[in-house]
Amino acid sequence: MPEPYVVRDLRVIALVVDPPEAAPGTTVRVTAWFYDPDGGGRPVVATLYRCAKGGSADCLISPDADNPTEILSSGTAQNVATDLHRFDVDVAIEADALSGVGFLEQIYGLQRTFVVRGDNGERTIDGLKRLVITPPFGPKNKNPAFTGFMIEQGGRDLGDDRAVTRLARNDPYVLRPLFDPATLQTYAVVDFNGELLTFVEEASFTWSCSPDCTIDQRTTFDQDIVTIHPPLLGAENDRFAIHVVMRDGRGGEAVLVRDFELGPETLNFTP
Repeated sequence: MPEPYVVRDLRVIALVVDPPEAAPGTTVRVTAWFYDPDGGGRPVVATLYRCAKGGSADCLISPDADNPTEILSSGTAQNVATDLHRFDVDVAIEADALSGVGFLEQIYGLQRTFVVRGDNGERTIDGLKRLVITPPFGPKNKNPAFTGFMIEQGGRDLGDDRAVTRLARNDPYVLRPLFDPATLQTYAVVDFNGELLTFVEEASFTWSCSPDCTIDQRTTFDQDIVTIHPPLLGAENDRFAIHVVMRDGRGGEAVLVRDFELGPETLNFTP
């Protein structure tokens, strides 16, 4: 079995809600990111569901009378790159979404669960995401700003993910995420003793690849580095992709997918 970070068939890379925290009466955009390796751009049919019970995650897997699903939208995802597809749905939050909820939900927010299902004709895959609905007053969480990653080899910078378009098979590359730490938000939480505690978001990064690779650590934090080896064998079309999902620990996410051409092992680079 391949490692979990290896994407060899249809996968939901991320399900992003923008913004991840919103007030009643507003509209959020839900975006599903699908990666379909070697699909050649074949259609991916996507369906977005909403679970009736806000915090429940099993409404699509085990639906019942107490936790039904509502189909919000269905259609063919947009093919934005050879194997990458996105499906956007604008969802309106009811003006009375917080009416009748308990005290804790008024303070910490009401969770609304979305589930997306993708189908490429050979495989069906699901992904889920929770939106937090909070009262109109007060600051709201935003999705993090993720600009890319630097690529190093043998102790020297090769450039960022846009400047470098070709990698060597089986060679180790050190990647470092690029983002502005100042964009991580400060937020306050009231503990069970009634005290107001202040925290700063911590960025985490989940790395995956396609069609094969070796990653020394799937999840990194802040500006920690990760080492990735592209495959020595396979990838007959000489294409290789790296996927990164940045999270802020409070529901905010950002997604980056980069395709690279694969060259022979120990390929020489020019900075």
